[in-house]
Amino acid sequence: LAMSGPAVLWFRNDLRLRDSDTVAVATQRVAAGGTIVPLFVFDTRWFGPGAVDEFGAARTGKHRARFILEAVEDLRRGLLKLGAELVVSCGRPEGV
Repeated sequence: LAMSGPAVLWFRNDLRLRDSDTVAVATQRVAAGGTIVPLFVFDTRWFGPGAVDEFGAARTGKHRARFILEAVEDLRRGLLKLGAELVVSCGRPEGV
């Protein structure tokens, strides 16, 4: 694993730590002396007051939003146990 600086471990849809090839590679990188920055972005196109579809309905309902919040919190706790701090941001992921 070539290491030139911190690698971003971007969590998008799959918020699991177990059974994840990406997390396994990140763990190998850390074991080899590298650094990772775990990241989750709440995309404002899907979350927040302006996140509505063409009919004016919320893109993410309150139950799904709560589920995602809880999953991100579980992810944060799991990463802390591994010694990594999850960076959580809001905005358009391509601009973060």
